[in-house]
Amino acid sequence: ESPITDLVSKQVQLRIQSGGLGLPNRHWIGYAAYVGSVVEAMPFINESLTNEVVVGSNWFDSLSSSLVSFNNYLAEKLPSDNTTKYTIDSLSQIYLDNSNKSLQKMLSDDLDIIRVSDFKSILSDRKDILRYNSVSGLHAGDFLLSAPGDDSQTKNQQFFSNKAFSIALCFRLGLPLPIFTQRDNTTLICDCNKSDKQIDNLGYHIQNCARGGGWHIRHEAIVRLFSSLCFCADMNHQLLSKNAHVYAMTDHSITPDIRFVSPGFTDVDHGNADVLADVRITCPIGKTSMVSGSIAPGVSINSSRNQKNRKYSRISLQNGFYFMPLIMESFGAMDADMVNVIQHYSYKHADIIGMKPNIIFNYWCRRFSTALQLSMANFYIERVHSLNKRSSSSVFSSSSNNNTNNNIITTVSNNILL
Repeated sequence: ESPITDLVSKQVQLRIQSGGLGLPNRHWIGYAAYVGSVVEAMPFINESLTNEVVVGSNWFDSLSSSLVSFNNYLAEKLPSDNTTKYTIDSLSQIYLDNSNKSLQKMLSDDLDIIRVSDFKSILSDRKDILRYNSVSGLHAGDFLLSAPGDDSQTKNQQFFSNKAFSIALCFRLGLPLPIFTQRDNTTLICDCNKSDKQIDNLGYHIQNCARGGGWHIRHEAIVRLFSSLCFCADMNHQLLSKNAHVYAMTDHSITPDIRFVSPGFTDVDHGNADVLADVRITCPIGKTSMVSGSIAPGVSINSSRNQKNRKYSRISLQNGFYFMPLIMESFGAMDADMVNVIQHYSYKHADIIGMKPNIIFNYWCRRFSTALQLSMANFYIERVHSLNKRSSSSVFSSSSNNNTNNNIITTVSNNILL
């Protein structure tokens, strides 16, 4: 059974946007939560009380006490030049102007500074650092904010089985995956040509291995989703077969994935040319990142972008196209260009259906995030099934292994929330 280390416990408490699961310790958020609830309740307090500021009322005294306690807590945790000073004047401003929620946001932001700082201070292993940089990247955790659904238009079901979701959570937290442990506790051996064929229980070998079609599965899931997005935005596009003759001097092995016809992108200067895009799912703990020696966020994305541009950019321009790589890291982080494309088409989708653009943009980001993590989790299950040559239903043994990941998450939650 996987141990809940201090590293895992601290990561779970981070915001989803900061690479965690958004399950903070109640002792950390108690004061901020109380202040926030008072801010939200101000309109009702103003209705029930007179227009005079009732400084001596219990709720105000309690709020003042919570604010002082929280300020003292921040003073101990944050550098002096970073500590926000909250005063009774701040409380008066909230009381007189209930639309001002800046204090609530400041409290929350300061808490996040502390949690991220504490977490980073215990990161030492290079692979853990690269993993954290990715899970805290652009929209990497959006699948955790998604609700299961079925797109009836594209017939594209997107929901996790219990097995797949627990795999995705453990993968995000850097926890060993019981799916890679045999019943006799021996290590699975891959059928690839690498010198080291042992499959580690974190899943790193599997996601970097060319055997078994893992790259193809997650790659195709993202390509198909771009096609669905273009369809909903009523924008012309073409999915390109690997045998398609896109270039005048074509090399079948370097054909891109999708052609956006007259997309009208505003973030890149493509003129009136169609945009050829090639999707790449890259591993931040892959050979390229490890050899580079860098631990900077996005090192894998930058390397993949440069590689794709060297391969496609010049020949695209020679044939009247603009080339754009669309890159995601296996832990979920999206390249900025990919985010911009999703935003561009999702805004058009929002205009068609008459909804707020940001709502539809977030919806599509969550779908892409879910598609990646779901395809990876399902590939893990199928790959182990293939190696074991037994039914996927027995990949998790019926008693112990099937419940281990669920026990992991339950244990973490109980330790934090109780």
